[in-house]
Amino acid sequence: MVQGGAMAPFRQPVFRAIWAATLVSNFGAMIQSVGAAWLMASISGSPRMVALIQSSASLPIMLLALFAGAIADSFDRRLVMLCAQGLMLAASTLLAAFAWAGHIAPWGLLAATLAVGVGTALNGPSWQASLRSQVPIADLPAAVALNSIGFNLARSLGPAIGGALMALFGPSVNFTVNALSYVARHEAPLGIVYETDAWAEKGVRIVGIFPEASHPTIDYPAALVRGGNPAARGFAAYLQSPAAKATFRRYGFRTFG
Repeated sequence: MVQGGAMAPFRQPVFRAIWAATLVSNFGAMIQSVGAAWLMASISGSPRMVALIQSSASLPIMLLALFAGAIADSFDRRLVMLCAQGLMLAASTLLAAFAWAGHIAPWGLLAATLAVGVGTALNGPSWQASLRSQVPIADLPAAVALNSIGFNLARSLGPAIGGALMALFGPSVNFTVNALSYVARHEAPLGIVYETDAWAEKGVRIVGIFPEASHPTIDYPAALVRGGNPAARGFAAYLQSPAAKATFRRYGFRTFG
């Protein structure tokens, strides 16, 4: 199997959207970490509390690695990622709100940072494991490499951006930027999916079924014939043949006549 090159995974819209959203979130996390460390040094003056801020962001990744991996293997990975991102969004939003109000305590700051670290730990394994469903197998090594590049890019440039924002506007802006980085994520839109497609795609979840009487019957071949395309008549004739009807029935479609 021939691989499509280092940038081949970006040809997949799902991978491209999630990779970009994850990159933004990673930048937000790094920007917040700078603001949290500076704010803790300002409000507590304790080197131990500043060290705990750094540990609370990274320690959950180490302690929860096996647990998060088991969750990724046992539950719907998209749901796990949404829950993890929701936890990080809630913690970052509360932190930003209290920082803007000027009512942030050292232990509250530590708890919010720890919650973001827990969300990061839970999100990582599910995101990595979902790569197989986002890109072809041949592009999987390139997708893993692009993930590493994105993370290292955020880790290299994020603290510098966070320091600049903090120097210009204060740590509250850092926390707000991180909260917004979780909001600006792209998820698959809701829409109508054919039942046969739902069977073929494990990621499709049926949340409702339209009653037959709620919408008119769609007759594409008739529309094509009325459009005046000569080739449409042959297509319509084939669709009415026994062979075509047998094919439709085999894939779960209901036929008439």
